[in-house]
Amino acid sequence: MMDIQNRFVSLWQDEYDATTNLHKLDGDIEIAERFSEDASELKAERDSLMKLARNRYNSIVTMIKAGEIDENAPEKFRQALGDLYGYVSDCYFECVTDAQI
Repeated sequence: MMDIQNRFVSLWQDEYDATTNLHKLDGDIEIAERFSEDASELKAERDSLMKLARNRYNSIVTMIKAGEIDENAPEKFRQALGDLYGYVSDCYFECVTDAQI
C-alpha cells in the first residue's frame, strides 16, 4: 500500500508542478510575443511540460483502471498529499471519469 501511496503522491506532485509551470510559461510567451521577441524556446518548454503533465495524468487514470486506487484515493492519502490535497481533490473526479470511459 505504501508503494501505491508514494507513487500516487509523486505522480500528483509532478502533474501539479508541470501545470503550475505551464501557467507561468503561458504568461511569459504572451509577453514575449507582445514585444515581438522569439518565444520558440519557451514554446518548446511548454510543449515538454504539457507532455509531462499529460503523462502523469494518464498514469493516474491507469492506476484507477488497474484497481490500484479507487475514487476515495485522495481522502485515503490525504496526510501524504499534504498541501496538494485540495488540488488533487479538485482534479481527481475527472481522472475517475476518464478511467470509466
